[in-house]
Amino acid sequence: MMKMCDADGVAVADGSDARVGATVKVGLAVAELIASPVGSKRLDLGNGVQLVREYDRVWLERGPVALEGTVRWGGWRIESELAGLKVRGWRPGDRLAGRRKKIQDVFVDAKIPRSEREAWPLVVRGDEVVAVPGVVEHPEVKAERVAD
Repeated sequence: MMKMCDADGVAVADGSDARVGATVKVGLAVAELIASPVGSKRLDLGNGVQLVREYDRVWLERGPVALEGTVRWGGWRIESELAGLKVRGWRPGDRLAGRRKKIQDVFVDAKIPRSEREAWPLVVRGDEVVAVPGVVEHPEVKAERVAD
């Protein structure tokens, strides 16, 4: 039987513990993602958090959240009764649903600072962006800024 130990050599968990096994698997997947030399990769860490690597940059990103009733996203409260909607952050290449305009251009036109763009919520159906709170509204999506 394998024992897991802390830095001082004190046993902290039995190696057969399922949680320890899952933690080791996630740790190995994170190491593989960071070490991989090609392109871009994403790793779902659970609880709506993803680890993203693009070439030499690595960051944590909040994953899509189902918009069922009300969702808090940073300083926003977003509500809708429409089925199939999700809230997520901006990704390069995103476009408004049914239009050719890129979300990048929407942000520039609205003078949203570059530093705020990746955290700005988007309301999506599949890969289509249907609303950009505070900038591009949808008649059946209500979004308002709230104090943190």
